[in-house]
Amino acid sequence: MAFQGTYEEMQDFLLRLTNLSRLVTVNELTYCRSPDPITDASCPVEGERGEGEATGQSSVEDELAVAVVAEVYVQPAAGEGAPK
Repeated sequence: MAFQGTYEEMQDFLLRLTNLSRLVTVNELTYCRSPDPITDASCPVEGERGEGEATGQSSVEDELAVAVVAEVYVQPAAGEGAPK
């Protein structure tokens, strides 16, 4: 999954994933500031810039490019391979 939003929106999305009625395992989460629309989420994570390097002013309202790699598990309905 890939989307753009603020840090708070990303946190809200992840919280909603934990409240789903099916099991979701987040395997990878990548995000960075994104002033322009993106076509992929290949940007480095913000914390990978190096020690002491200035990042400029940022806020929780900055737009982020977010990529989530997750596995979603569902239980098959009765008659579709589910144990009886």
